[in-house]
Amino acid sequence: MRDALRCGRSTVTLALTGVADSIVRTQVAVIGAGYAGMSAAMDLADAGFAVSVYEAGIVPGGRARRIPGGDGTDDNGQHLLIGAYTELLGLLRRLQVPVEAVFARRALRYWVEGGMDLQAPHLPAPWHLAMAFLLVSDVPWRERLHALRMLRALQADGFRARSGESVTHLLDRLGAGGRLRAFLWEPLCVGALNTPPERACAQIFLNLLHDIATGPRSHSDLLIPRTDLSALFPEPAAAYVTMRHGSVHLQTPVTRLEGAGTLVALTTAHGTRLFSHVIVAVAPRSVSFLLGSWPSMQPLLAQIDALDHERIATLTLEYAQTVRLPFPMMGVASGEVDWIFDRRWLLGGAPSAGGRLACVLSAPATQRTLDRARLTENAHRDVERLVGRCPPPVDSRLVVEKTATFSCRPGLVRPDEITHDPRVLLAGDYLASRYPATLETAVRSGRRAAAAIIHWAHAATVGKAPTSQRHSSQANRSGMSGRSGRPITASKRKTER
Repeated sequence: MRDALRCGRSTVTLALTGVADSIVRTQVAVIGAGYAGMSAAMDLADAGFAVSVYEAGIVPGGRARRIPGGDGTDDNGQHLLIGAYTELLGLLRRLQVPVEAVFARRALRYWVEGGMDLQAPHLPAPWHLAMAFLLVSDVPWRERLHALRMLRALQADGFRARSGESVTHLLDRLGAGGRLRAFLWEPLCVGALNTPPERACAQIFLNLLHDIATGPRSHSDLLIPRTDLSALFPEPAAAYVTMRHGSVHLQTPVTRLEGAGTLVALTTAHGTRLFSHVIVAVAPRSVSFLLGSWPSMQPLLAQIDALDHERIATLTLEYAQTVRLPFPMMGVASGEVDWIFDRRWLLGGAPSAGGRLACVLSAPATQRTLDRARLTENAHRDVERLVGRCPPPVDSRLVVEKTATFSCRPGLVRPDEITHDPRVLLAGDYLASRYPATLETAVRSGRRAAAAIIHWAHAATVGKAPTSQRHSSQANRSGMSGRSGRPITASKRKTER
C-alpha cells in the first residue's frame, strides 16, 4: 500500500476511493524551506505529524539564504533583527542554537555618520530610551525633548495611527522634524518597512515602535547575524525535523498540486504523494503557479498578485587590507548606500583577513539603475567617510532582490494563512501581521499555519470538526507562545524524542 501512494496518477485514483485517507491522515507537506516553512515544519513534527518539506533551491532559507560567492558565508541580503523578535529567538533556543554565539547582540545604537549617534545605556526600560534621546549627539535640545513628548503622546494613544495614514503624514501630525526626522524616523521607516515614508503604513511603523518602547529593555537590542542566514535557522530546523521522522527534500521543486478526494496530491520529478494538508510557504509570485488550477483559490490569488513589491540591493565590497568600521552597523548621511555592515567584524575574521563590507540600499526607486561599477566607486567613498582613506576594494558583488518585500502601504489588506480550501494553507512574511515583511513575520506565519492544522486534527479526534476555518485562524493568531517557542496545541507524540 505504501508503494501505491507514490505511483503517480494511480495515487489520485486511490485517494478518490477513500482508501488512502486513514494512511495519510497525519502526513503534511510543506512547500518551501524558508523561515516560514521550517517554523511550521518544526511545530508539526513536535505535534506528531509526518512532515515532508520540499524546497526547489540548493539550500534552505528561501528569500533569506546563503548564496555562492566569497568564502561561502554570503547571503542574498543583509538582515538585522531586534530583541522583540521573540518567536524566532524562541525557536532557536528550542533548537539549542547558542543565540549569543550566532548573533552580535548590542544595546540599541543608531549611528549615522554625519547625522547623529543615538545609544541606549544599560538602564531598565523605559529609562534606557529616555536617556538615549536625551544624550543623542548632534541633535538640538528642543528636538530631543520633543521626541520624548512625542513618544509619551503615542503611548497614551496606544500607538494608534489614523486610518489610511502614511508615515510622512504621521510625522507631520506629530510635528517631528529637523535632524531626528532626517536621520532617525525616516531612515528607520525605510529600513524596517522597506517602503519610503510617503507611502509607508504608519500603523505598522507604530507597531514596531510600540514593541521597542514598551517592552523589556532587551526588546530594543540589535541582533546582527554572525553566520549566514541558512545556517542561522533553516538548516538546524531541517535537522530537527529529520530527527523527528520528517524529511527535507532540497532541489525538489513541486510541479503540480491538485485535490484528490479529501487529500492533496503533490507531484515532483520523483513522483506523486498524498497528504492530508499542504502548507504553501513560497514567495508570493510562486503561489499562483502552485494553486492556479484551483477554482476556489482565484479570489485569493488575485489578492496576492495585486501586492506591490519593493527592491533591496546588497553590494558586498572585498578589501585586500584590513578595513574595520567603528561599529558593526553604520549609516551614512546623504550617501550612495543606506547602511554598511562590517561582515569581517561580525564573522570574527582575523585582522589579516582583509575587509568585507555589506552595503545595503533599501527600497531603491524602480527607475534607478543599479550599476555595480558605479555603486562600487561611490560606496567606497562612503566607506572612506567612516574609516578614512584606504585602497579601493579588489572585488565587489551586487545582489538585487527585485521583489524582496511587499510594499507596506496604508490600508493594505494582506491575505490570511487560512484559504478557502481546508486542505491548503499559506505561510510567509507577506501575510496578515502587525509587522512588516521580516524574518519574525515569516516565523509567526508558519507557526500559525501549523497551529491551525494541529487544532483541526485535535478537533477531528474528539469528533468536533471546526465549524469556521476563519475562527480557528483567529484563535491561533492570538495564542502563540513567544518564550518557549512551543506550538500552542500539540497532540501527544507517538514516539519518544
